[in-house]
Amino acid sequence: MDPKALLPFVLGWSKTQTGPDGRFAFELVTPGRYRVNCEVKGFAPVVEDLEVRDGVRTEVTPPPLVHGAFLTGIVYGHDSQPAPGAVVQLTAVDPEARYSARVARSDASGRYTIRNAPPGRFELGATRSRSDNPFDVIGDLRRSKVEVSLVDGTGRVIDLYMDEPRSR
Repeated sequence: MDPKALLPFVLGWSKTQTGPDGRFAFELVTPGRYRVNCEVKGFAPVVEDLEVRDGVRTEVTPPPLVHGAFLTGIVYGHDSQPAPGAVVQLTAVDPEARYSARVARSDASGRYTIRNAPPGRFELGATRSRSDNPFDVIGDLRRSKVEVSLVDGTGRVIDLYMDEPRSR
């Protein structure tokens, strides 16, 4: 069986999956620009931009799948203690990246885990679990943000600090 067979694809709110030959189709799509998401358990998610034109069949080649990298660490809050329930975001630095952002939440001990993160350059940051002030969230991300380079098949341990900036 083709390794690209039975891949799930999402286009807007529509979902489909590839057949045994790796092909897939979305029917009755309005012409326009779309972003197609492909997520398969055990692999890094991939995003593909495409344009659908009226009266023209749009062919899309499923992107190559990679297992990706494994990220883990502890999020520390403003009191320098582990921050349970913090939201951790991994966002591509390159605006042309073919990968969607990854999000995780820290557990009761402040530990977060992101599996199957795609290879490339990213910003990794954390925000507190709750705040009535949206500027708190912006500040958390700004203070905790680090740039990371990920390689397929590797693991990284990166702790995040939402308190005042420190050398890392």
